[in-house]
Amino acid sequence: MSASLNPCLMFFAMEPTTWDFKWVQMATCLWKISWLTRSSARIPWKTSKESWPQMTNSVLSFAPIQRMAACRYEPVRAITVQVIDLELKPVLAGSPDCPAEAVHGSYLRNWSSIQQHGLSRMKRTHIHLAPGLPGEDGVISGMRKDCDLAVFIDVPKALADGIEFFWSENGVLLTAGNAEGKLLPKYFSRALRLRPTRNILPLQ
Repeated sequence: MSASLNPCLMFFAMEPTTWDFKWVQMATCLWKISWLTRSSARIPWKTSKESWPQMTNSVLSFAPIQRMAACRYEPVRAITVQVIDLELKPVLAGSPDCPAEAVHGSYLRNWSSIQQHGLSRMKRTHIHLAPGLPGEDGVISGMRKDCDLAVFIDVPKALADGIEFFWSENGVLLTAGNAEGKLLPKYFSRALRLRPTRNILPLQ
């Protein structure tokens, strides 16, 4: 084997039995190449030939463990941005598009909490409501198909208390609730268990 062979290529020329003991050298070699590539912008092009080996040696002189210890990885944090929908249409009390009731789909496992505290938008911008149950005329979206609980909201009563509602382009009724982001139980007109059979649930 030629002594001038690139150290990265020498890794593959070794006997298979030595690979388990040489992976650190391979990783170090690739790291150094990556470091030099990323650092090329910081090295002056007019550097003299005499200073280049000195600079290179200073870069390559770190032991693998030192290089790994110096390398720190920061997690990428997702940023949630609330986008204002300019196509939302406000619902006015007494207007033709103001429904007497709207439905929020949920799950029976949440009913006890909903009974006590109401509906919450949590980290979302709005609480999503449908003008009716899935499958009824004109009902396209607004609740998931696998929901087994339907909570009906008295929309005119909530509007009278200053709760705002908006129609979205796809026929979903949206509300941010009160100042705490909630629709309190006093606005519930009825509750319905959807599965396995439909039964009215007591509100209290």
